[in-house]
Formats: sequence, C-alpha cells, structure tokens
Amino acid sequence: MWATNYQFLRTAYCSAYCKTAMNAVDEAKTPKTRHCTTRSRSGCVACREKHIRCDEKRPSCLNCAKKKLPCHYMPKIPLRERRTKARPGQQIVWPVTQSQAAAVITSPDETSLMTLLSDVMRPSGVFDPFDALPIKMPLRSKELLHYFFQAGYGFGPFPRNPDDCLIPITQNPDLLQNTLLVSGIHYARNKGDLALFEPTFLFHKIQCIRQVNLWLGSGSDKNLQTKCARYISTLAITEACLGDFEAAESHLNGLVVYLDSKRLQTGQDARGQVEDELTSRYLILAKNVLHSTASRVRDLIANYCVARGIKEPLKVTEYGLMKHKPHLHDTSGTISCLKATRMLPFFFGFLPTERMPKDVDMHMTVTVLRDLTRRADPRHTNRSAYTNWKVWHSGDTPRLLFALVDSHIESFSDKLQLPPQGRQTFISSWSSFCVTMGMYLTNVVELWNHGLPIERRLRYYTIRVLEDDIRNCYETLEHMDQETRYTWFWKAFVGSLTVAQAQSADYDERLDGMFDKFSKYIKAFTRVEKMSSWDEAKKILVTVVWPMECTQDEICTKVWARLLAKH
Repeated sequence: MWATNYQFLRTAYCSAYCKTAMNAVDEAKTPKTRHCTTRSRSGCVACREKHIRCDEKRPSCLNCAKKKLPCHYMPKIPLRERRTKARPGQQIVWPVTQSQAAAVITSPDETSLMTLLSDVMRPSGVFDPFDALPIKMPLRSKELLHYFFQAGYGFGPFPRNPDDCLIPITQNPDLLQNTLLVSGIHYARNKGDLALFEPTFLFHKIQCIRQVNLWLGSGSDKNLQTKCARYISTLAITEACLGDFEAAESHLNGLVVYLDSKRLQTGQDARGQVEDELTSRYLILAKNVLHSTASRVRDLIANYCVARGIKEPLKVTEYGLMKHKPHLHDTSGTISCLKATRMLPFFFGFLPTERMPKDVDMHMTVTVLRDLTRRADPRHTNRSAYTNWKVWHSGDTPRLLFALVDSHIESFSDKLQLPPQGRQTFISSWSSFCVTMGMYLTNVVELWNHGLPIERRLRYYTIRVLEDDIRNCYETLEHMDQETRYTWFWKAFVGSLTVAQAQSADYDERLDGMFDKFSKYIKAFTRVEKMSSWDEAKKILVTVVWPMECTQDEICTKVWARLLAKH
C-alpha cells in the first residue's frame, strides 16, 4: 500500500515538473512584448505627485476614476510666456529686495549690516553672486574685456606684468569704463569695424557721457577734476581713432574750458599739484592723438585721390568710409597701432597721488622724433601727400605713443633708472616735453594738425604749461649739465616760434606777454653759452632734434632776431 502511494506521488511530481520545464522553454522562445506608451508630459496633478503614468484623459484619467479621486490638470502656459521663463541653470539663487531687507533689519544695532547689504543691492532688486565687476556689464561687455586682455595678447605684451593693470581695472569703475572704450578701439582697428560689439561700445560711451554730465552738475568738487579729465580725454581719443574728428575736438575744447574754470580752485597741497599734473597730461596726450590721427587720415585721402587720378572732391559716402575706416586702406602699420592702443590703460591707470612726478630721460621719444623728422623730409616746399604717407607707413607714430606712455609711468616710479654709459640724455618734465613735441611736429615738421595753428584756448593752455616749466628751471640754468641745458633751450625756442607763428595767424593779446618771457629765457641761455647767431643756435637744436634744412629757416631767423632784440 505504501509502495503504491509512493509510486503515484512520484509519477505526479515528475509530470508537474515536466510541464513547468516545458512552459519555461516556451516562455524563453517567445519573449514578452512591452506595451509602448508615450511619455506623460502633462498628466494630471494626482498622477504626477505619485509618479505614476497618466493616460491624460479628460475630464478624469483612468487611475483617478478607479480610485474615485478628483482629477484636475495644471493650466497650459502659452508658448510666449514659456520662452520668457528662466532655463535650468539661469534661475536666481536668491532674491534680496529693499522691502525684505527693511523687514529683516529693524534693530538699530544692525545698521552696519544694512550698510553691507546696500553694497550688493542692484536696481533690479536681485543679487548675482557671480557679478564681481564694479559697473554694469550688459550685452557683450565681458566678451569685449576678455578680448582685450586675452584674445589680443598676441599683438604685443604689456610693458609690465598684466596683473598690474588688470587688478586695478577690475576693482575701479572709472578705469574699467575707460578700458572698455579702449577695447572697442582695439577691436575695430583689428577686425575692421566694431561688428557685434557696436551696441556694447555705444552703451559704455553713453554711460561715460552721462557720468561726466553728472559730475559737472554736482558743483565745485575738486576731487572730481581728475576723473572728469580722464573720462573726457578717453572720449576724445576714442572719437579720433574712429574718425569722428569734430566730436573729438568738441571733447577736447570742452576739457580746456573745464580745466580753465577749475585752475584757480585747486589747492596748493601736494595732492592737488599731482592731480593738476595728471589732468594736464590727459589733455596733452588726447591733443597729440587727435592731431596725428587727423593728419594721417587727410594724407591717406590725398594719396588715394592722387593714385587714382581723382581731381574732384570725393563723394560723401566714399569720403566717410575712408574717414571712419582708414585702417581698411592701410595694412602696414596695423600691428604697431594695435600694440600702441594696448598701452592706453596703463596711461590712465592709478598712479600715486601723494608723490610728485620727477623729471625723466626722454631719450626714447627723441629717437622717434628724429626718425619722424628724417622721413617727413621738411626740406622741400612741394612735399607731396605720398611723402607724408611714408611717415604713417613706417609705424613711427605708434612707437611715439609707446615712448610717451612708458616715460609717463617712469616719472611716477620710485626707482631711478640710470642710462647706459656714453648715451645722450634728455632730462625734462613729461608735460613740458610733450607739449614742445606737439609744437615741433606742428610748426617745424608740419606733420601734426596738417601744419595749421591749433584752437586758441588749447594753444594758450599748452603754451602756459610749457612756460611754467621753463620758468621753474630758469634759476638753475647755469648749474645744469650741457645736455639738459640744450634740452631746456630746445623747448624754449620751439615755444617762442609757436607764439610768433600763432600771433601772425590769429592774434591773441595774452601771447604778447608770453613772447617777452621767452625772450628773457633765450637771452639768459645765450649769455651762459656765449653765443648769439642763429647758426650757432641751430647747431645746438640739432643735437636734440631739428631738421638740417627746412622751409621754416627764414622764419626761424626772424624770430631769433626778435628774441635777442626784445627789451
């Protein structure tokens, strides 16, 4: 009996096992197919909260109908509003509004915290933790700044460690605003036009003008004089480099009027004297950039017409293209101009205002002036536009800007750089030498400003700067070494020649007294050197920089006679 039952159970178990194995084989042969459904992007609220698939049927989905739950859907947002929403990664980390800050800070003991919060407030009421620059940087401002410091690095290194310029710029709003304008000049010169950066450039130019107008309307604050001069000079240089010479002259003349009105209000302390010196330097640099660029474009257009046999004036559209984009017709001096443009932030950078600038050796500047004089060839009265164009083609003018900025920085340095043994030295103050340089290139070489007299107020301002320096060194004339004394004489005579030519072209009664002062200085020099003839004087001028022969020889002889005959 027991054996029969055992046999029956064994047979049943084997039969069930075989059926299970056969079913497993059948399932392996025929895999299950999953029902394909679309992804639910707009399911009902209940299904989305439970993370289950919703069939999105209206008015009630199947899941809610089985569980007898209320079924409702979120309203559909229009496409236009969806596009305005912040994308992932663009959401604001946290908002800080004026009302929230006022609600949190109610205790008098927390006023210092309110002061700290006021530094991070923005007009929109939103704080961006990644915005660490001191001014607004909309549009493509950061890209433009990156281009200037990184993408344009192949056009020549900075004269010193780039961080020495970058760190102050990114911490000071005035320097950063000016650097963005210079960056636009560099990009336009390199690429042909401002292209995608034009809206950004115009935005920052308008911001500069608004800031200057705000400062001018704030009253007589002498601390703003240097800032205003820096902004206006940058605007003048910017307009000149982009070909808008009328706007550049307006900025320059406005700066002269502003500085004349503030001249008697400045203090006599050391800091006030340094700030006066800086404002004069900003004006002098802008003046030289404007007059050189205007002459360069004029000679370019004249050479263009001669080469194509054009005798009639150019059409307005064609003239405008060449005026505002002269670099499109000049491929030789592009690299030099780009290198020179990169030097401008160093000129407007922060300098110690507690230390007066010292006299520096202008040997590098004199070397460039000699090359300019030789290439300009002032011996011939029928000098053509092509002759002048060789000067612009040589790249000497960018080299001149290099030398001016380098000597400007050196004048504020606390280290004394000794010249190599046996090399000539030309010790002078920066302002008086650069003023004389502009006069020399205008009235002797006839290269700057087409050789024409400059505007009356600007002319008188620059002559006064020169006369102040010559007067300060007058008492120590006998104790100077020969090279320094010859440099002093070169400045005095070029100033005398400028006054004489200005009086014959556009009489200014204020300059009569100036000519008498220059006569006094020249007579003192002739007594020290024991000389009196023009030929002897010319030999001394040549040791600094002077053409061996030029069309101004006759005028110089007459001016020399007037200087020595003056009582």
